[in-house]
Amino acid sequence: MLSVSLLEGDMRNKYISILALSGLLSLMVEYAVGQGNPNFTVASIKPSADDFPGMVIRQLGNGGYSAQKVVVLALLTSAYGVSPQRILGLPSWAKADRYDIEARYEAGDSPVPPLNLLLQGLLRERFSLAAHMESRDFPVYFLRAIAKDGNPGAGVKASRFDCSDPTTTNGAQQNNQRAPNGAGACTAIERPDAFIAGGVTIDSLARSIRIPAGRDVINDTGLSGAWEFSLEFAPPGDTSGDKPDIFTAIKNQLGLKLESGTAPLDVLVVDSVARPTAN
Repeated sequence: MLSVSLLEGDMRNKYISILALSGLLSLMVEYAVGQGNPNFTVASIKPSADDFPGMVIRQLGNGGYSAQKVVVLALLTSAYGVSPQRILGLPSWAKADRYDIEARYEAGDSPVPPLNLLLQGLLRERFSLAAHMESRDFPVYFLRAIAKDGNPGAGVKASRFDCSDPTTTNGAQQNNQRAPNGAGACTAIERPDAFIAGGVTIDSLARSIRIPAGRDVINDTGLSGAWEFSLEFAPPGDTSGDKPDIFTAIKNQLGLKLESGTAPLDVLVVDSVARPTAN
């Protein structure tokens, strides 16, 4: 089971991932808007009666999905793999109205489609979403190695698990095998102030730190494969000085650096979207 809790900060950081045994974005596949038409077999969507800040999203086994107090903007980030800053044309209600969603995909003997495609289908059919992708230049940070030989710091180790083999990965996870830092095999523990990896790609790290960095982060390290490491940093808005900012933490703990630049990034342009009818 994948469980992700989301808490609110300022508008830019409102949809920050608090806990994920493997990040939602690691489930993303290459797509085009409207690719295929998979959708949940059964889906209940109701306005949330809970006004307390925060969202909780869970991916359940066997094609199940559960979300409490979720906003459409958060659904879009999960469905299309783009940060909130790269979603344009949303009406204000889509960033504020909260919904409770219970959905499942009754696959039978067929494989369950990827979660992001199921969410795209849900948005199309229940929220009448029409959208398209464009490419625009954005300020970004490039994640690069400090060392001239391109190697990361001593705090980054090649994973002891063969995360490229699904059978081996599933076996290690079912047996609750963990890296010495406590993270599960080929997954990561993600908090507002930490990213603890038990065998993930550097691309996953780059996606995770875009909130504390304040920009999208592009992996330019050239490092492939799965890695184990622990990164701790001050969460957005924390000025206590108890932990270093993300830039210092990346440098001192991982032997990597964030360098400013620009790059073309996909933007999701929302042409139309509507409130769903409750059921």
